[in-house]
Amino acid sequence: MTTKSVELFTKEEHAAIAGWLNIEPKCNVPDMPHAWDALDELGYRGKASGYGEDDAAVADMVLERINDTLPQWASVKIRENDDEEAVIIRGREVRARLAQRKIELVPKYLMTINWADSGPGLSWPVAYHATWVPLYNEYIVTQSADCPDAFGYCDFDIGHFSATDDFVTAAANAVKEDWEWQRQIYLLPPTSDWERIRSSATALGFSDKRSRSYGRENKSLSERDNAVFLQLIKSFSYRHIS
Repeated sequence: MTTKSVELFTKEEHAAIAGWLNIEPKCNVPDMPHAWDALDELGYRGKASGYGEDDAAVADMVLERINDTLPQWASVKIRENDDEEAVIIRGREVRARLAQRKIELVPKYLMTINWADSGPGLSWPVAYHATWVPLYNEYIVTQSADCPDAFGYCDFDIGHFSATDDFVTAAANAVKEDWEWQRQIYLLPPTSDWERIRSSATALGFSDKRSRSYGRENKSLSERDNAVFLQLIKSFSYRHIS
């Protein structure tokens, strides 16, 4: 249950995103917490692996409005009791909204890839979005997995850019820089890559379908921008696109 009403962010969220951007918080309150204290107050305490706790916190902030539509892993387990009840186990925790917000963020969908198929029906999808954050005047690029197994949380921010940058090029570069970082940090071979691009902003009519299905605005790239974005992404890989 949400108990707060705010313009855009709570003071803890302001402290977290400002700390991540390495700027002063755009919030004039006398008791502004330190960024790390804010992360602790928000519940981000030492679960992140590879990425930072602040990367997870900021991603959750900008994706809050659509977090129930992001990739979700699930399985069915039969309880060992007389009734043999079926239990659905989900990989992603759908978080309750932290506050009622007068200004709503609208993530822009970029694409979804599948890193690999580790077995029949066992994929590793990652969805990418870019979200404009007013006051801070930055686009924040995020990646969203269907479970926290790889890095401790499902969602992380992976880069940011300003409104003066070319949106398509800057978003693609943020994604590619993250892939390059993963290759280097985990000593992956130069030929390692994703299995396939599962969907892009226009391949499935994504914007229209999601807006109708979930009753909310969810922007995506235009057909032209989507084609340019995918071409930039393909420059990083020689795997096929489906």
